[in-house]
Amino acid sequence: ASGQSATSPLPARLDACRATMNRICSRLSDKLQRQQLKELIPLLKELYFSYTETARPFPDEVERNLACQALAESLPKMAKSFARLLLFMEAIIGRHATKGDLEAAPEDMTALSVLTRALHNFSDCSVLLVRALAASEVFCRDCCLRVFSNWTPLFLAGQLGTESGLCIRRLMDIVYNAYFKLDTETDACLSAYDFVEPVKPLLRSKDERISFSALLLVCFALDESKAEFYLGQKESISLLIRTLNRSIDSKNRRCLGYHTVELTKCVNRLALNDINKELLVELKILPVVHRLLDGGKPDEIGAAVNVLFTLSFNPAVQEQVHREFASQLTSLAGQSQWSNMASLKGLLFKLESTDSMTNHSARKASAVPKPKPKPGEAADASAVTENLATSTAAGNGFHVMISYQHESKETVARIRDQLKQHRIK
Repeated sequence: ASGQSATSPLPARLDACRATMNRICSRLSDKLQRQQLKELIPLLKELYFSYTETARPFPDEVERNLACQALAESLPKMAKSFARLLLFMEAIIGRHATKGDLEAAPEDMTALSVLTRALHNFSDCSVLLVRALAASEVFCRDCCLRVFSNWTPLFLAGQLGTESGLCIRRLMDIVYNAYFKLDTETDACLSAYDFVEPVKPLLRSKDERISFSALLLVCFALDESKAEFYLGQKESISLLIRTLNRSIDSKNRRCLGYHTVELTKCVNRLALNDINKELLVELKILPVVHRLLDGGKPDEIGAAVNVLFTLSFNPAVQEQVHREFASQLTSLAGQSQWSNMASLKGLLFKLESTDSMTNHSARKASAVPKPKPKPGEAADASAVTENLATSTAAGNGFHVMISYQHESKETVARIRDQLKQHRIK
């Protein structure tokens, strides 16, 4: 890539990135086949620096991201080299599987360090790469799960060196990156593995970076319906909120390596769990959301609105959101940039419903009570003027069928829960 000037057409510069990766992979493949460890380390470093060096010929952030993506996607396309690379990683981990004593073998330690750093960077910018990693039993089972299961107790007991701890963290971050993409094919592959159980103890690690990486992995890997898991996890969730708050103060909008928008999306993911809705509010997430809305950055405003929309599915939290944000959200909806945002429309609809319910309750208190219709029955049978299908007849209760794409499943899950509260199937 460095051979292309910044004035060259973008496609030519991206092709140069791909060619760079192909050359590295071809040379790696030969050395991997011969298991020449000393000669592999310089090539692994070249692999790692191929990512970091893309910033030089691509001063524009969008183009720089495209360059990183071109590099990352070239890696799994070199299928033979990629497979050998993962087998090489598995062999190193296998040699230290029971003791985690990487420091005792400097060459193993250096090779694994450089390789996990490279995969961590690449997995952040390529769906194609995380699909390939998720589809690999060697990576998921023989590398990640083996490290998580065998090294976690040793790490918590203070028996591992610094580099072994970093390896645990990088592997957790790679798996988290895969989940964060919300890609159907990737999720299907990852569902075959239980990553939560072996990393759960790391939530109580004294190393803030380790415990934070464990939290992010868990909040995406764990089904949102398993509410009991989050009981007793106040400190971990509080750490996420503090990290998000600190990222807003940062000039580059990052903290612990994570961008403000990414951290806000993680909060939204946690908020899908009903227990977490009230817990997040208790731990002061709403003042942080205020900061995001007041900051004026479009991507952060959008992420903040999504958090409020998710939180609003808890009636108690909905009332608080109404009190604190109604006027600000109404003003936001009046701007052309936000007028068609689905989650903002949905949130305002719910907040208007809160107003209606409050007014209705006030009127009801002063009105003469009337008999209530039974659940599922029409209030006035004479109002029904059409013949309904048997399944939708009032006597059988009402139901709704929703067709949706995979990426909308979280929103649909919230809608489903809300409908259930109103006895709608």
